[in-house]
Amino acid sequence: MILYVLCLNPLIQSLERKLNGIRIGRYQSKTAVIAHADDVTIFLTSVEDVPKLKDLLFRYEAATGAKINIQIKGNSSCRMGHIL
Repeated sequence: MILYVLCLNPLIQSLERKLNGIRIGRYQSKTAVIAHADDVTIFLTSVEDVPKLKDLLFRYEAATGAKINIQIKGNSSCRMGHIL
């Protein structure tokens, strides 16, 4: 599990930097990603984030050899499921 976390953390950091994300509450900082164990939820708030997300996921797959299983849920969120 630690190896998985070490490989996933750079992706999470890149997503937080590149995507607009959402704000929860009036004074909270933004977040684009919520991760727990092997489940990652990515919040998209603009159409411009879609190509950024695709590029980051493609780079992650190429760098790690992982295959990402994407499940779309809701109007403005993309739920990245288990990495195969």
